[in-house]
Amino acid sequence: MLSSKDHDLSILFMKIQCFTQIPTMKLTSYELLKEAVIEFCNEKGIWHPDLLKEIPEHWEMRDDMVLFPANAFKAEVFDSLDKEFWIIVAKCLNAKRVARVGRIHSDDFRSPRVTLILGEHSRVLQIENHIKYGYDVRKCMFSKGNVSERMRMASLNCAGEIVADLFAGIGYFTLPLLVHAKASFVLAVELNPDAFYELNENLKINSVSDRCKTLLGDCRLICPSFFANRVILGILPSSMNYWYTACQALQPSGGILHVHGNVTKCANYVEGKCPCLFMGREFNESVTFHRCLQESSILPDCFTKFAYKTASTIEKVLFTVHQAFYTVTVIGITKVKWYGPRIAHLVVDLQCKPIMNSATEKRLSAGQNFFEILHSNLHILQNIWNEMGLSEYERKERLQNTVKQVNDLLSDIIAEEEGFMDLAMKRIEHFKTEINALEEELNLEEENKGDFLGLVVEEHYYRQRLMQLREEEERRKILYNDLTKNLQILYTRLGEDFSSISSNFDLSTEHLDELSAQLERKKELCKIRSAMLKLSMAEIKSMVEEMHYTTKSSFKNSLIMAEDITQNCSLQFLESVQSFHEELKHEYVKFAEQRKLICEEKIAHLNQMWNCCKIASEQRQLFMTSIKDKYSNKALVQYDNEINNLEKFYESRKPVLQIYEEWENLWQMKVNFEKRGLDAVRFFNRGGALLQEEKERKLIEHKLPKIKSKLEQAVCLWNDQHPGELLSYDGMCFLRKINNIEMEYAQQKEKVEKKKARNRCLEEEAKCLSKIVRTSSLRQKSPNCRPLISKMCASLTKSKSAVMQITKQSPNRIFLTFF
Repeated sequence: MLSSKDHDLSILFMKIQCFTQIPTMKLTSYELLKEAVIEFCNEKGIWHPDLLKEIPEHWEMRDDMVLFPANAFKAEVFDSLDKEFWIIVAKCLNAKRVARVGRIHSDDFRSPRVTLILGEHSRVLQIENHIKYGYDVRKCMFSKGNVSERMRMASLNCAGEIVADLFAGIGYFTLPLLVHAKASFVLAVELNPDAFYELNENLKINSVSDRCKTLLGDCRLICPSFFANRVILGILPSSMNYWYTACQALQPSGGILHVHGNVTKCANYVEGKCPCLFMGREFNESVTFHRCLQESSILPDCFTKFAYKTASTIEKVLFTVHQAFYTVTVIGITKVKWYGPRIAHLVVDLQCKPIMNSATEKRLSAGQNFFEILHSNLHILQNIWNEMGLSEYERKERLQNTVKQVNDLLSDIIAEEEGFMDLAMKRIEHFKTEINALEEELNLEEENKGDFLGLVVEEHYYRQRLMQLREEEERRKILYNDLTKNLQILYTRLGEDFSSISSNFDLSTEHLDELSAQLERKKELCKIRSAMLKLSMAEIKSMVEEMHYTTKSSFKNSLIMAEDITQNCSLQFLESVQSFHEELKHEYVKFAEQRKLICEEKIAHLNQMWNCCKIASEQRQLFMTSIKDKYSNKALVQYDNEINNLEKFYESRKPVLQIYEEWENLWQMKVNFEKRGLDAVRFFNRGGALLQEEKERKLIEHKLPKIKSKLEQAVCLWNDQHPGELLSYDGMCFLRKINNIEMEYAQQKEKVEKKKARNRCLEEEAKCLSKIVRTSSLRQKSPNCRPLISKMCASLTKSKSAVMQITKQSPNRIFLTFF
């Protein structure tokens, strides 16, 4: 029995098969995929029209795996779907596995970024042009855009040639050259270990491993010299850094270079048409273009310019390597694909031939014609001896003498070459010894050297390896010196012993990493102590400045005068600074308490002067709010300035202010006398005090008008003497101020009198009401009480009229309650 899930899946597969079996519908793969995705999402209830843009229109097939672009099925809805959805997607495209391709890693190998969505492994077997390429899509690249170049390499005739592929990969060009181009031998070099493994596997499954040797590593270090007829430089965006190695790999008799590179096309370039066509450009004599390229009318100028520059540079490199002049001819310019917007992937084919002079020609042809020349010369000798009529014995003797001379010459040459070989072996041993010493010193593992094609190649490898190690040693020495120098500075600042560090000279990576970590730790410690010192010194200088602190200690004076003390971050120095800081804190507390007392005295004096000068309360409040810290040195200065200003203010207005103070004192005495008049105790009149108070009150009443008149005269006189200034008290004239005070006092007194009258009336009313209540209780007991009640009501009515007359100004109050 099938589950509901399996049943739905089988129905969907049947629909897909129906789509593929009905020829009249002619559904494309994209349409089939779209229909399947929409139907599946509708069944799940998650379909939305915006998801349509998530369905890719293009993809790549690798074996039974479909590779979707990075922007395909990226919505969160698809991430939440299970394996069932991806099985349907794979089935639509006749695949079994699904993966998504991201952006290529920017590492030395340009590793792919592939996520496997459906499937157990990511290894595929790609068959192209009857060649099998096996690789792991998550570890190795395989660009379908380079298929035209792989097909072109397969179409070459490389019979009898030795080819060097300096960037072999998984065998992109190596396999076509061996399988179809029939190259005699290919040396394939690859740096990526994953691609190197796949290369060897692909050589085996294509049965061409017997005609190929593979080397793992940097071709600049391990590639042999002077052996190849053809060299392929298949690296992007530029192979310029490897041109010297390629020229060194070529035989002295020359060969062909296939140079790959990226070229930016013209701004107005259209395929087949270019506004800046190549038309009769002048080149160096040794750099030429093949006749078919010179007659071409479709090559853009940017392509030919790249080819010309490449050929010119290769010519110079060939002269440096071979110490001979070469003719470099551009025999082909191939656009492989568009690498990016306006960037073309080009391959320039260069034919390199030496320019033959007599010495070069003899040197190149000597080895090839040696036996022919020897046989020819012996034949000439036989003819000469025949003409001379020499006997057989003489001929044999002379032939033996000739052979002996030739043999001696060859023996000398052999001895010389053996000397060169011994010298090469000694150099190799010397290089090995020095390399081992450097590897031990630098704590490096011994490199896998592989098999060499001869002593020359081996010597070249060890020379390059030695140069590399010397450069690494020099780099580490510079790094070690920088680290120890910076550590010494930090140890000096921290007051620590540096001898243990300086005595241990070690260039290993572990030791350098330890020094780097130690440097970071010391930097952090210096940073912490510097921050503590800066904080302490900021507070010290602030307190010293406020206290005007002085000391006889040279250390403390140096601290106070120093601009920057963070160069010394030793623990002892830090403790000394913190100790001085704590000492200053205790003294500053005492200083602050003393200053607070002084400030409070100044504030009291200031209030006294404000009162004397009759300063308004708003102006006083404004001054006090302008002072942020009322117990600081700055506040003391402000207090003193304000007091001095007030003293000057008082002196300039002293006559008026004194008279006003006299009036104010008398007025206050008057108010006090009237307040005492409310006290009943004063009527005991012991010792004639009441009489004395009455005399004083009359005297005050007599003086007040006179002083007021005197004040008016003083104010007028001051105004006449100071016409531009205003003499005021609380923003008004002194006389108006006096009138306001008198008026306010009279109003207050009137209010008090009214309140007393109301209270008396209320007391009378309460007494009458209480009598009415008592007599009403007696009405039932004695009928004779009625006249008495009538009499009391009349009395109450009389008191009511008196109250109403007093409270005419307050009509809202109700005093009577009738029962």
